Amino acid sequence: EKGKGEKSGRPGGDGGELVLRPSDADARRVVEPRGDRLVAFWSDEVEHEVRGVRSDAREERLALSFWFLKPR
Repeated sequence: EKGKGEKSGRPGGDGGELVLRPSDADARRVVEPRGDRLVAFWSDEVEHEVRGVRSDAREERLALSFWFLKPR
């Protein structure tokens, strides 16, 4: 089931969308990959996934993860 504002992706898309599933189901979002886009969120607070990329995709997809730790 799709949440409010969620869409299945553009026709002919290559995949690699970021799906954000916050605890409020109405806030669910699908973010399509685009050049020069940065998405930041607290990964321990927001359930999320990155959808698979089609094997015949026109462009490569990259994802970077960073951990920021507080000093004790």
